[in-house]
Amino acid sequence: MPAASRTRGRAPRRLDSASTCWTTSISCGRIASARGWPAGAGCVGVLGPRHAQRGLADIMPGGSGGGVQELEWDGTVVWDFTYSNVPGHLQHHDVEMLPNGNVLMIAWEGISAAGATAAGRNPALIQGPTFYPDHIIEVQKTGPTSGAIVWSWHVMDHVIQDFDPTRPDFGVVADHPELLDLNYPLQPASDWNHVNSIDYHAEFDQILLSSHNQNEVWIIDHSTTTVEAAGHTGGNSGKGGDLLYRWG
Repeated sequence: MPAASRTRGRAPRRLDSASTCWTTSISCGRIASARGWPAGAGCVGVLGPRHAQRGLADIMPGGSGGGVQELEWDGTVVWDFTYSNVPGHLQHHDVEMLPNGNVLMIAWEGISAAGATAAGRNPALIQGPTFYPDHIIEVQKTGPTSGAIVWSWHVMDHVIQDFDPTRPDFGVVADHPELLDLNYPLQPASDWNHVNSIDYHAEFDQILLSSHNQNEVWIIDHSTTTVEAAGHTGGNSGKGGDLLYRWG
């Protein structure tokens, strides 16, 4: 199929909790290919006309994925990357292709309830044995089923809290809009942020994230190294991985 005739594929859609999840590729108003995954697949993201999130398990809240597939228009799988090691981490919701061919993915990372409490999370707001904040990984394809994580950003590196004064991240929340309140929203949850979409601005080298549970959109700097992304300095902005902008 000539490249000029291609259009963006339709996002995969789940018809209901008991149905197969389908993704379709559209060209010139006709379906070029269709793929289905079993019920429970987190098929809610598309990288472009040939990329789709692959659902692996229905073990987390809505949007659970666990991997990404790259498909040819005839349905041939050319890349099949898994990022699922529950309770350690699990890819979910959206993905974004970068101009260099790497892929940005949203994922949960599991922290024990004790670890979350040690960070300053109010124990009354921890639901279950594991606390799941979000992180972002950038994956460089290295083979048909493999990839190298070449950059990452973790929400937990950019938090503040006013619950436990003995913790190093204790402070006045209102004075630090670049950080996230570890105890907001004020309701028990294991899936803390539930980031469900990601986009990339190539000119500014910035990433936009949408957090369902914080009811906000965030912009972070992608020009940092992974070490800088874990801190508060570095990158084009000079602010490391702190939030550059938030609205909600």
